[in-house]
Amino acid sequence: MSIEFWAIVITMSIVAMAFVAGFPNNSEWRSRKALWATMAVVPVFAIALYVDVGSPDAIGAASVHQGSRNSPVMNQVRGDQKPVGSVDSMLDGLKHRLDENPEDAGSWLLLAKSYDHLNRREEAIAAYDRAKSLGKTDTSLAAAIGDVGAQPSNSLDPLPPGLRGRVELSDEARKLVGLDDTVFVFAKESADQRMPLVAMRRSVRDLPLQFNLTDADAMIVGTHLADYEELVVTAKISRSGMANDVLEGLEALSEAVSPLADHHISLTISSKLNSSHSSSTAND
Repeated sequence: MSIEFWAIVITMSIVAMAFVAGFPNNSEWRSRKALWATMAVVPVFAIALYVDVGSPDAIGAASVHQGSRNSPVMNQVRGDQKPVGSVDSMLDGLKHRLDENPEDAGSWLLLAKSYDHLNRREEAIAAYDRAKSLGKTDTSLAAAIGDVGAQPSNSLDPLPPGLRGRVELSDEARKLVGLDDTVFVFAKESADQRMPLVAMRRSVRDLPLQFNLTDADAMIVGTHLADYEELVVTAKISRSGMANDVLEGLEALSEAVSPLADHHISLTISSKLNSSHSSSTAND
């Protein structure tokens, strides 16, 4: 039994003795008898109270446990996992599940919603891109994170200038990388140009991913993709996180494409530098 229990017993005993001691002297025998009776009843009453109420710590733990179980996110993440007491732990559990089953589109979508709720926009976009590549979309989430390409179109207006496509790893390359290695996707006027015009940064754990490079991804404010006739898109992997460091030569280049044309660019990163293809996806 806890310290709280014994504190209750001692306190109640002192109060009882003080009460009985206040009886008149001519009632000494009755007072003594009442004292022993009271002292015998106090522990019994305290035990009953303890059993009924329980430990305060247990109550707090039960409250936290119940709150976690009733959380909407925890109800979806829980599965075979036990409820956890923090959002970070919940996210770690969800990412662990995705490490074991990276094709779980629903979990990627849930991860994206969790990141969006925490205002971690870049991570929300990366997770949503992964869910979308697996065929899972959510229009309200897409609107929240600014994924214009995912929204249903109610007009015939063309998409804004951009470079859209998919990046994936070859089976050979997958053996050479770690999940936390950095993936850079960027566009230049030519492969020899030093400074990218637009760029995005993700991690290997996000592959395969859908990308959409627009003016919002410009390295220099005021850059407009519409000002360029053709651009080359590159995807590469870096272990150090530095853009000029390529791990084991793992990169892929597209052919020159126009940012004004509605092309879909497919990039497959392998251990040998390769040029990938782009295909037109313009609607009739």
